[in-house]
Amino acid sequence: MTAFRAVVWKEARENLKVAAAAFGIVSVGWLLVLSLDRSVASSGLSNGGPSISISMFTFTSALVALMIGRSMIIRERRGDAWAFLTHRPVQRSTLFWAKALVGALLYLVAAGVPMTLALLWQATPGHRPMPFDWRMTLPDVADLLCGLVYLGAALVVTMRTARWYASRYLPIGAAIFCSTAVASVQTFSMAAGIVTLGLLGIGMAARGLFIAGGEYAAESRWNRAMLGVTIGIGLTIAGSVVLGILNLVMTFGTPGATTVRTTDYELTSDGQVVQMTTVRRPLVASTQVVDVRDLAGHALPQYHDSASRGASLQAGVISTTAIPINPSGDYSAFAAGLGYRGTGDLFVQLSQPTVAPSAVSWFFIRRLGLVAAYDNPSARLIGWMGPDGFSAGPAQPSHRFVGALDRYTELGYKQPLLAFPSAVYRLDLSHRSITKVYRAQPGEVVVGAAGSGDSTAALPQYGPNAQFDAIATTTSVRVQSFAGQPEITTPRDPRANGYGELVVSRAVRAPGAPTVLRYSPKYGTLANAQREAATDQIDMVGANDLLVAQYTLPRDTTATDDGPDWPTLAVTALTTPLVGRITASLYSRLTKATSGRARTLRAPLIVGWTLTILAALMSAALAFGIARTYAFESDRVWLWTTLGLALGGLGVLLMLALIEWPPREACPSCGRKRVVSREQCEHCGAAFGAPAIDGTEIFEPAA
Repeated sequence: MTAFRAVVWKEARENLKVAAAAFGIVSVGWLLVLSLDRSVASSGLSNGGPSISISMFTFTSALVALMIGRSMIIRERRGDAWAFLTHRPVQRSTLFWAKALVGALLYLVAAGVPMTLALLWQATPGHRPMPFDWRMTLPDVADLLCGLVYLGAALVVTMRTARWYASRYLPIGAAIFCSTAVASVQTFSMAAGIVTLGLLGIGMAARGLFIAGGEYAAESRWNRAMLGVTIGIGLTIAGSVVLGILNLVMTFGTPGATTVRTTDYELTSDGQVVQMTTVRRPLVASTQVVDVRDLAGHALPQYHDSASRGASLQAGVISTTAIPINPSGDYSAFAAGLGYRGTGDLFVQLSQPTVAPSAVSWFFIRRLGLVAAYDNPSARLIGWMGPDGFSAGPAQPSHRFVGALDRYTELGYKQPLLAFPSAVYRLDLSHRSITKVYRAQPGEVVVGAAGSGDSTAALPQYGPNAQFDAIATTTSVRVQSFAGQPEITTPRDPRANGYGELVVSRAVRAPGAPTVLRYSPKYGTLANAQREAATDQIDMVGANDLLVAQYTLPRDTTATDDGPDWPTLAVTALTTPLVGRITASLYSRLTKATSGRARTLRAPLIVGWTLTILAALMSAALAFGIARTYAFESDRVWLWTTLGLALGGLGVLLMLALIEWPPREACPSCGRKRVVSREQCEHCGAAFGAPAIDGTEIFEPAA
C-alpha cells in the first residue's frame, strides 16, 4: 500500500495540468450549451426537451477522457522511462491500478463538477421556462460514466506498439460503439449495463497490455481475446464508414439515386380512392404524379395528362394526422420519444399547429395530470391549466385530468386536442381556455383523437365540412365538428383488428363530402409476418352514418427505376460476415419476420448468399496461408482459419491488426524463408548459425 500510495501521488501530480485543461474544455462546452438553451427558450421556440439523443457533453466528456487517459501513459512510453517505471520493486498490476484510479478520479472531477454545476443551474427556478425532474439528469450521468470507457480506450491506444496510421487508434471504436449504444437504449439501467460491459472488456485489454508492456504475444489468452474484441469493433466501424462512402460514390448519379418511383393509394378531390404513381427526384426536390388508375388497375381518362394530375388532383381533401387506435401497440418512437434521454416520459410540450415564437410555454406534466404554463422571458411558472380552466399562480388546482394523455403520432404535440381515456378536451392556448368536447360512453375507452387542422390547414374557403375532429375509441370512430356536434359515428372496422393507426379524410368538393377512414397495420399488435403482409383497410362513410364502400388496398410500393442495385448488393454481400448472415436468417425465422415480399427478391437473395459464402471461403484460405507462412502452432492456425471463415474479411483484418509480424530471412540450410523469432527453421529444423567473430565480442565463445 505504501508503494501504491506513492504511485498514486506521483500520477496525480504529473497529470494535474491535463485535468485542469479538461475541466476548462467541459466548462466552456456547458457555458455554450446553457447560454444557447436560455436564448432559444426565452424566445419561445424551445421544444421543451432534447430532439436528439446526444449532446455537447457526450462529445466533451469523451474528448477529455481520451486526453487524461493518454497523459497517464505517454510519459513512460518515451525513451527509457518505461524501464525505469517497471523495474521498481512493485508489481505491474499495482502500477496499472494506481494509474487507472488516478485517471478515473481526475476525469470524474474534470467532467463531473461542471456537469453537476450545470444541472443545479438548470434545476433552479427562473433559469429555464420548463419543468425540471431529477430524471432529466440521467442522460448526462450516463455520458459521464461512458467517458470511463474512453479512458480505458486511451490507455489501450497509448500502450499498443502498433503504427499510428494502421491499427493503433482502432480501440477507440469500441468506446464509440458504447456511446452509440448508451444513446440508443430506452432505460438508464440498460445504459448502465452497457457501460459496465464496456469497462470490463476494455479494462481487461488495458490491464493485459500494461502488464505485457504493450506486446500482444505476451498477454494471457483472455486479455488477448478482449483486445481482439475491442479492435474488432473498431475495424467494423471503420469498415462501415469506408463502405458507406464507397456506396455513395458507386450510386451517385445512377437512376436509383436520382429517381424513386412510388405507388400508393389516395383519396382524390372527386371522392375516389385511386392508385397513384409518383416519381420523386430527391436531388432536385421534384415530385410528380405520373399515373392515376382505379383500384382494379385501369387507367382513368380524366387524369390522362399532367395538368389533370397536378395540384387539383387532391385539392379539397382534408385529413387528420395518424391517430393511434391500439392501446397495446408499439408507439415508443412517439410516446416515449428518446426514452431516458428525452423528456417524453415526464412531460409533453403543447403548442398550436403553427410554429411561431410565444411568450408562454405550456407543458402537460404526466405525474401531476396538469398543464403548467411558464413565462419565457422570466422563465417563471405563471399558472396551471386543468379541466376547469386556467388558474394563475403557483398553487395547483385540485381538479386534474384523469388518466394518461393518449399517444400522438407526430413529433411534437402540435394539436389542440387533449385525449384522455374518459374524455377529449379542446385547448385554446392563445385565450388560455379549455373545453370538453367528448365524454366516453359506458363500455368504451378513448384511444386517440386528432383534428383536421393539426397537420393540414383546413382552408376557410372549403367551409365547415373541412373543420372536424376525429375521435377513436375501443369500439367506434366518431367524427364531429370543432364545437363538438356529432357528424359521423361508425363502429371500428373488424378487418382492422390488431391495426395501429387510423387516418380520417374528407373530400369536401365531392358530392356528399364523403368521409374516408383508413386503417393501417403500423404500430399495431400483429405478428411481424402478419404486419408485413397486412394491407390498409378503407371504410367510406356518407350521410347518416351510411357505409358507402369498403376497400382492401394492395401494398404501397417503392422502387427505383433500375430494379435491384446489383453493385451495392455485391459489395454488401462480400463484406457481410457469414456468421452475421446466418444469425440474421435464424432470427427472421424464429421471429417469423420474413414477409411475402421476400419471394419477389429470390434472385438477389441467392446472389447475396453465394457471394457471402465465397468471401468467407477466400478469407479462411487467406488466414490459413498467412498462419502457415509465419509458422503458427496448429491450434492457432485453425483458430484464425475459423475466424476467417466466420468473420470473412473482418477476421483477416483483425489477424493483421493484432499480431506482431516478425521478419523472415532465408535459412542457411534449406534456403527457404523462415521467421527469425524461432530457434529452429520451421521447414528443415536447422538452427541459426553463430555470427562471425569480428573482435567486438565481450563474452568468450562457449566451449
